[in-house]
Amino acid sequence: VMNGDIVKCNSGKPDKAPDHAIFVKLMQEAMAANGLDGTKVQVTMGNHDALGHSVSAMKGYYTGTAADWFPAEAAGYYHKTLTGRDQQSYHFFYLNSNTAASAQTSWFQDELAKITDMSAPIFVFMHIPISGSLDDTRWNYTESWIKAALADRPQAIVFSGHTHKTISEDRSIGQNLGFTAVNEGTMT
Repeated sequence: VMNGDIVKCNSGKPDKAPDHAIFVKLMQEAMAANGLDGTKVQVTMGNHDALGHSVSAMKGYYTGTAADWFPAEAAGYYHKTLTGRDQQSYHFFYLNSNTAASAQTSWFQDELAKITDMSAPIFVFMHIPISGSLDDTRWNYTESWIKAALADRPQAIVFSGHTHKTISEDRSIGQNLGFTAVNEGTMT
């Protein structure tokens, strides 16, 4: 999972979104060179990935075999369920933390409600960390709905980047909101 900020595209500066094509090419070459063709790759959108946080602009750079790396959904959030060798369902949610759209809120809550097995692992990937989930409170996703949705899901693990902090600090893992939050750093 590449959890956002694949490129550094800031307003007022030249548009770097086309650099996603370079990222795709380098990843495909590295996977091919290491016999990893066919490896599943998922990408979430970070706040530096496209001017105006345009999901469609970013998606346009993920073509060919990379088309499945980024969501086809226009809003940039999606859910995948994988079944493990143990026949357990594993739920993977990829959220767009660049938006506070009520559609994403309703969708996420509805999708969680469908998971009736309270032991089923839930993995949530979003670029911006949830406010209060990690020690660093700057630049966090402050929407309270996500805290409420996950509060009774201790089996949920939320992975986020955005802070540009090292992943080796103790503050990179938080368990104070009823679920586990993990800072996975960032690529830029």
